[in-house]
This record gives sequence, structure tokens and C-alpha cells, in this order.
Amino acid sequence: MTYLLAHYRKQVETAGSQIERLLPKHIHAVTADGFELKTILFVLASSIFSIFRP
Repeated sequence: MTYLLAHYRKQVETAGSQIERLLPKHIHAVTADGFELKTILFVLASSIFSIFRP
């Protein structure tokens, strides 16, 4: 069980760090809704980018 938890944790951390690398250091948003929208769009764009990456 410990092995499985460690294995999946590493996969999640790797995916998170790859998304974090693509995000800008600063997201300019006036409202919380705007920030959420921009963050979701960045994650969606990075997902699409990873699909079409050669």
C-alpha cells in the first residue's frame, strides 16, 4: 500500500510541476472569477499542448 501511494504521489507531483512550468509567474486578474478562469484556461491549454507535442 505504501508503494502504491508513493507511486501515484510522484505522478501527481510530476504533472503538477509540468503545469507549473508553463504557467506565468504572475496572473493579472481583478476578480476571483477572472483568476479562476485564467487558471483553468492555462491548464486546458497546457493539456492540449502536451497532446500535440512531438
